[in-house]
Amino acid sequence: VMAIAKACRVEKSNKGWGVGIALSQISTNSSIDFDGVRQLSLLVSHQDQVCNISSDAELIASSDFCEYFAVRWGEFFISVQGHPEWAAAYSRDLMIDRKGRIPPDVLSLGLASLERETNEDIFIARVLDFLKSA
Repeated sequence: VMAIAKACRVEKSNKGWGVGIALSQISTNSSIDFDGVRQLSLLVSHQDQVCNISSDAELIASSDFCEYFAVRWGEFFISVQGHPEWAAAYSRDLMIDRKGRIPPDVLSLGLASLERETNEDIFIARVLDFLKSA
């Protein structure tokens, strides 16, 4: 929604579904310090992706699958493609509910990824710090 509000392009990715736990690299230029963490591990469920960002935006995290995974839009807004508010059980149930729409190999990998650890706690803490200071 932030990208659309900033007149950036958002479209269904030609890479297909992103489900399960996604790994994204923190940008070396990120103004947000994640306590030394260099990689975000967050739950995702999406096909749509941001295709470009505006000149006042700052890339926070990206991956080969999702170039603009987390973005700071000016002084007051942050967007993230992932779902740091979700639990693994919810992600699992959602993937199973979408069986038939998500290709079997992607579904299998997504479900298997739920065994890995996530670090939404550090991401949420830094976003809250950002909001408090804005």
